[in-house]
Amino acid sequence: MKNDYFNASKSPAIGLLAVLPLIIAYEWLSRSLFAEEGIQLRNMVDSTFRQIFDYLGLGHNLLLVIFMVAVVLALLLDSKQAASIHLHYFGLVVIESAFYAVLLGSIVSRLTATVLSMSNNHLSDRAAIMLSLGAGAYEELVFRGIIYQFTALPLIRYLDVTPLIAFIQAAVLSSLLFSGLHYLGTENFTWYTAYYRFFAGLFFCGLYQLRGLGVAAWTHALYDLFIYLT
Repeated sequence: MKNDYFNASKSPAIGLLAVLPLIIAYEWLSRSLFAEEGIQLRNMVDSTFRQIFDYLGLGHNLLLVIFMVAVVLALLLDSKQAASIHLHYFGLVVIESAFYAVLLGSIVSRLTATVLSMSNNHLSDRAAIMLSLGAGAYEELVFRGIIYQFTALPLIRYLDVTPLIAFIQAAVLSSLLFSGLHYLGTENFTWYTAYYRFFAGLFFCGLYQLRGLGVAAWTHALYDLFIYLT
């Protein structure tokens, strides 16, 4: 049973399904904050893609539609794994992720608190929860699930790069982008926060590689939440 869970939880189908509750809760909290308090907050990745889609004349909810299509495709392509999905696996993903989040947060809580205080001052608890969920969902999907994964695979398949070197190169590229794109908004660049986010990106690349998208996304979300609310 233990091996069944660890193998299944790494699959794309279960990973994407595990991310779905994060996105649903994030969207609900974002809309409720705007409706009740007039506060318009969005995760950095979500906001960036919405601006691109608006500029191209596409619907600003296109990112959510793309994610839903990806879930369906993953279930169809990974039909054997999808057929053996057990609901309690998703609870185990959250429990496992909470362990990693608390462990990581306890080790680097002072560093993380400094970074978050520089970029997200005076957030309400509800806004902090919303941003944490969005970070776990969208940042892991884009920086690990897409950039990291789809940088490494072509290096291995078409350029004959050894898997270890390919994954290291992909992790470095993904983490550089992960760090750099945080400064597209109003936050001022500092080497302290840039280095911190780069090494955090490397950590999440390693977690994604070892435990899959679902665990990486939930760990990221719970980790941010742990720091915001403690």
